[in-house]
Amino acid sequence: GPNAIAFHRRNRGTGTPEGFDQIWLVRPDGSGLRRLTSSKPLVPATALLGLVPVAWSAAGDRLLAAHRGENIGEAFSVDVASGRAWDLTPHELEVSPVGLSPGGRYALALTGGFDLAHEGDLLRVRFEGGRGRVLLRDVMQPHWARAARCCRGAG
Repeated sequence: GPNAIAFHRRNRGTGTPEGFDQIWLVRPDGSGLRRLTSSKPLVPATALLGLVPVAWSAAGDRLLAAHRGENIGEAFSVDVASGRAWDLTPHELEVSPVGLSPGGRYALALTGGFDLAHEGDLLRVRFEGGRGRVLLRDVMQPHWARAARCCRGAG
């Protein structure tokens, strides 16, 4: 966000599974370090990476994250004020988060894999979550521009 750097760090003895990554925040000057999330694994007893930050809303109050593990890849929304994280697309499997619209109202996600280097369906999903709307099929490495002049009113 405007006044923080988000990163993921291996969790060690902080009340969530050992070795499961959580999202942390720090100010740009290195002060104010704090853990933002306390999420649990989607599937217990798998090789886990956990939550990884992907994109901030312009206002810095919303964060899009990836929940990654062995044979798992899901898009997650994170409320920065509370640290609460939830599955953005509970009705879709293997969804890679891509970015947030300039206003933070919508997230983009790509179906069918754990990273963006594959073809999949490009989904637009409300930040609060739910069923995604397929915008395009067979898309690779999409990016949501912050101030594109081509498409007014995109979010």
